[in-house]
Amino acid sequence: MSRIRIVQGKIFESIGEDFTYYSESDINEYSDEYHSEKSETLIKKDGNPSKPPAGEITAKCLIQFRPHNNWKGEYGFDWIRVGDTGQAGDKKWYRDIMGNYTYPETKYGFDYCNPTFHNKTSEYDRLVTSEFRKMIVSWKKNGRYPFYYVVPYLSLLPNYTAKLQLKIEIEEEPEKFEIEYNTDYFTVKILKPLPLSVGKHTVDQCLDITCTNEFISDQEIIIKAYKNGEGKDVGKLIVVKNSTSNQREIKVTLVSIIKGKEKPNLSVETNFLEKILRQSYIIPTFQYSSISINPKVDLGKYFLQNTDTYDILNKKLRDKVNLHGAKNNGFFDDSFRLFFSTDICEDFSCNEKGFLLGQVEYIPDKKFLKSAVLPSVIIFDQKKFALKRPEAAHLAKSTAMHELLHAMGLHHTFDEKSKYGFKQFETDNIMDYSDLETNITAKQTYRWQWQILKNILP
Repeated sequence: MSRIRIVQGKIFESIGEDFTYYSESDINEYSDEYHSEKSETLIKKDGNPSKPPAGEITAKCLIQFRPHNNWKGEYGFDWIRVGDTGQAGDKKWYRDIMGNYTYPETKYGFDYCNPTFHNKTSEYDRLVTSEFRKMIVSWKKNGRYPFYYVVPYLSLLPNYTAKLQLKIEIEEEPEKFEIEYNTDYFTVKILKPLPLSVGKHTVDQCLDITCTNEFISDQEIIIKAYKNGEGKDVGKLIVVKNSTSNQREIKVTLVSIIKGKEKPNLSVETNFLEKILRQSYIIPTFQYSSISINPKVDLGKYFLQNTDTYDILNKKLRDKVNLHGAKNNGFFDDSFRLFFSTDICEDFSCNEKGFLLGQVEYIPDKKFLKSAVLPSVIIFDQKKFALKRPEAAHLAKSTAMHELLHAMGLHHTFDEKSKYGFKQFETDNIMDYSDLETNITAKQTYRWQWQILKNILP
């Protein structure tokens, strides 16, 4: 949200103590005459400000919003994981898995096969301070430190419903709970009774939030505990603004690479892609095409041994004659092109045999121009991979989505180029890697990733 102040007369501001502006976008000030700011010490204006405080919880109750136990990414939900849901991607407190990797240096360069992870609580603190709003809980401590209620984020487009879990902690019994929200934008239903007794309670699939309209600013859904007729905040959820200006439309072309009688099956891809993209308010339009290559070519082997695979595939797509008898030429250039192969790509690295499931042409680092030729992606055959590694087949289902998000500007969550660093294999984020040891299925994206995507897409 922008703040614009246009002055043709005078403004005088006198403050006895602190005076703070918070803005997630621009602050612009204009004056036709003299503009003056004075301080006895320092006037400081910095980027990357902290989030504004979200208030204080004084009632001796807490209610945490969480996705339900069978959540598969059907809506966007970003919260600071503390391991309180038992879900596969919420086994550990984020404080314990945030940091960065270093690599030993040899006379030949860096040894990327033997990384060392360094846990840094400063990285966790930066995430919480920069990306989330906090409420101090005056009656609860985190060891010798104050306990903060970190407000989670929900993304929800009109005509969609989020079913949530509530985690309730009660130290002093309230008379009742009530939910406050803007009825212009939501309908909210409590599906199960909320306990009022002292103790800790988990009530799964007890709250339905349905979005009914678009809104231009973030909306709060607040739970209040009432006692002696007075209601006090005990839980808060922020629904991220979803107006048309905060949505992005993209084209995605799914291209089948045909080898003789072999053709990839793309029937299940679009549902998953659409679901994950919806978390960041990206609306895809899917297109389909196909190209043919020599049946004798093993595309996996060719890809590893040559650097021109993307050029060859894109040229074949441009040269293909369409139903109107003309070449495609640049018709698909304004779409993200996902080329699906019927081959697998067996690789050998770090003294181990493995499989490359897919790869992006390049990862962009700035906003796309409307005239840009968008990056392409190659995806190798998941069914043949499943025959080779049946125990890991379920971990490969997010490959196309992972590579498509690379094409839109997202890096691995464990990469030094990522805005925040996490330990590899420990999250359910689409941009993490999956591993049989942790066995976490990727299904979600973070709010800070939603913002990167919004800023880079035209």
